[in-house]
Amino acid sequence: MLCGSPMNHREKHVKHTHPQFKLRLLPEVKLWLEEAAEKSHRSISGQINFLLTECMEKEKEENNSDGK
Repeated sequence: MLCGSPMNHREKHVKHTHPQFKLRLLPEVKLWLEEAAEKSHRSISGQINFLLTECMEKEKEENNSDGK
């Protein structure tokens, strides 16, 4: 592909093996998520995964400190 030439549809999209699902968000949550993703240089999906992984790890640590 030449520099500056538009990518075709197939070149743009990476095939992922992760399951997909629809998610309904309150408008203010979606706006916050979009802004946070942009600041972090992530996609919205990447930001959601990042935040959920952080919560999951925090919960694991809390459960381990409780002797569970």
